[in-house]
Amino acid sequence: MRFRVVQPWGRDVGSQSTEISRYDTVEAAFGYIDDVAIRLRAQRVASDAIELRVIDDNGVLIPAATSAMSTSVCGWASLVASG
Repeated sequence: MRFRVVQPWGRDVGSQSTEISRYDTVEAAFGYIDDVAIRLRAQRVASDAIELRVIDDNGVLIPAATSAMSTSVCGWASLVASG
């Protein structure tokens, strides 16, 4: 199963979102979100400037708690799915 980082634009994240990238593991997908958060913070961009979520191939939202990696490295809850 692959995992997608998406930017939602509607209530149903699985079908109403724009795919940003695709990964083989959930850790890699959340790692991408961490990288984005670090870059945004370095540029002093507001934490609510972008919303990114991780979904599986079936469009099911993956809660951040399922990742072994820290998904709030910058403390920006708006970047990740809180489950």
